[in-house]
Amino acid sequence: MWATVFAGLAVAGTVTNFLYTQWAITRRDTIKWRREELQKLVSNLLQLSRDRQSDLGDEYEAYVSNFSSRLPGREERKTKQHVWQMELIVEQIRLLDDELAESAKAVWKAHADAEWDYASLQEEVDPMEELKVLSASGLDELHRALITDFRRIAKLPS
Repeated sequence: MWATVFAGLAVAGTVTNFLYTQWAITRRDTIKWRREELQKLVSNLLQLSRDRQSDLGDEYEAYVSNFSSRLPGREERKTKQHVWQMELIVEQIRLLDDELAESAKAVWKAHADAEWDYASLQEEVDPMEELKVLSASGLDELHRALITDFRRIAKLPS
């Protein structure tokens, strides 16, 4: 009788240990996957932000070097695509982590606000107007905040 009880307890312990191990492995893999996805999304967002800032600077340089040339219309400007892509990335980040999405949204919002200021004038405006709204130092601060939040959420060393 006691042998049966001990055998039953041993089997129950083995099954419990197996299930816990599987749960821990699955959880660890899920956390790793989530961290990797967040890292990709944050990297893409930062790259788009920097690319857009660089493109605005290039447009400004082209405008300054040739005042008589027509500015590309808003539909023709490649920076508009960056803003749309940033918004999509922010929503993807939100699916994985709401807190990090708020920092990502701040970066996107800085770009979107600059674009909307441009569009609200309903006429061709030089890229300097957008660059005034979207300062490089302000973007750097938003980028640092996003990176800091990512490291904290992903539990990475600073």
